Amino acid sequence: TMDAVSLHAPIFRFTGHGEESLSKFERVDDVVMGGVSKSQLVPSDFCASWRGLVRTEGGGFCGQRTRPMAQPLNLTGADGIYIKCR
Repeated sequence: TMDAVSLHAPIFRFTGHGEESLSKFERVDDVVMGGVSKSQLVPSDFCASWRGLVRTEGGGFCGQRTRPMAQPLNLTGADGIYIKCR
């Protein structure tokens, strides 16, 4: 078998660029369908924290997504994307 080589290169940097990186995301909460759930993306040390309150009764939801990018990510040579959540 071949040894897997892992290169970790951040797609978004939140350290020193927090507000700029946060502006590339938007929340998608059930408010768009008349719900009351709410969330936000908050800069922290070296990362961003996604926080919120979801109303589970009636199918509530909270989410985040990137806004359309002026220039697409260049993932040439990448096998995938690694997301680290705590």
